[in-house]
Amino acid sequence: MATYSRSGVLTPTRSGWALIALVAVLVPASIVFSYPELWVATFTLVVALAVSVLVVMRSGSLTLQRVAPTAVTNGDAVEQMVLVVNGGRFSGLVSLQDRIAEPMHPAGERTDPVRLSPLGAGERRRLRTVVPTTGRGVLRLGPAQLAKQDPFGLFERVLAPQAEASVLVRPRVHRLTGLPGGGRQHDRHHALLMTPTQAPEDFVGLRPYQAGDDIRHIHWPAVARSGNLMVRQFERPDESHVAVVLDGRASRQSVSSFERAVEAAASVLTAVVADRPVRLLSTAGLDTRTLSDASSLGPVMDRLATVAIGPEANLSSVARTLADDATGLIVVCGTTLSADDRRLLTNGDSSRMLVSIDCSATEAQPGVVPFGSGIELATTWSEAWAEELAQRLRFGGAPLRSSGSVQPGGPQR
Repeated sequence: MATYSRSGVLTPTRSGWALIALVAVLVPASIVFSYPELWVATFTLVVALAVSVLVVMRSGSLTLQRVAPTAVTNGDAVEQMVLVVNGGRFSGLVSLQDRIAEPMHPAGERTDPVRLSPLGAGERRRLRTVVPTTGRGVLRLGPAQLAKQDPFGLFERVLAPQAEASVLVRPRVHRLTGLPGGGRQHDRHHALLMTPTQAPEDFVGLRPYQAGDDIRHIHWPAVARSGNLMVRQFERPDESHVAVVLDGRASRQSVSSFERAVEAAASVLTAVVADRPVRLLSTAGLDTRTLSDASSLGPVMDRLATVAIGPEANLSSVARTLADDATGLIVVCGTTLSADDRRLLTNGDSSRMLVSIDCSATEAQPGVVPFGSGIELATTWSEAWAEELAQRLRFGGAPLRSSGSVQPGGPQR
């Protein structure tokens, strides 16, 4: 555990102790032998010790200020600046020792001391450092400790620790593409999936005609006005919302798989929120309510930075929350769901799409996107939804939902 010397106490350095010991020997030797040279040497050393003590005790008043970001993403470095301010007279030599406590090592470790040249009256000295991040959670920087030394390096005075800062390390976000059903601003996927074989849809706007669009959706008044083929774009009401469920049940998760589950939840939220309303829930009671744009993600990512595996629970509370919610897609991040869990979350509604991201699995299964150790989520996610799109096109554009889950491994039967 990191500890610091007592603040404000004047202590000799190794050189100081050696010089004190030498003086202790020279004084009796000078008395016994009465050599003038010994007296001169002894007097010189005593004066040096006295001057060193005086310089350290009367040197400038030093303070520390720290500037660091409030939050970063796991894997990104924290760039911080420590400002040493001399509020008094000439400071003498200064050493700075910092402390860094990573999320996985809360006790922290002390860094090697940094030696600074003397600061003049009112001078400021900036020190920029980079701290890598290796885990989600709270990264604690400081407190740092300054020590003043005399020019001879005989004594030092350690100042009280100061300048603490906490940085939230948010979960890593994987870039996901190929979202189910596309979105208002997505590429051709949404257009390809919108066909007359689907259930009633809501008109949301016009867009340019693309190859494969149903000609019955062409909006002729807009064509007459613009001279370009325009089609009506529709959105299914039951697909307008996405629910992301973080499964933090202790019996289903290990420490490493839960970390991947948090990353998966953060990644899905980031990918979906730009196109459609999304909501994050967890088995531990977390509920962000509906998020409608990317600007609302910051506070959610801050909460995901410190979320932990919760007490044993089931999905009943999550299912009750979603029972009357206009959710068309549910993404469960954690483990493969049982048939009972799927029925519970879909509430018997076959129009709801359900997929689980299994953070322990390494191979794709029906209804499961694997994200085990060594697996790239972006790759398995894209493959799952590419297969879903291909199935819809093979079956005339109708969403395949008879079992309530996406079937990346093959058509549902």
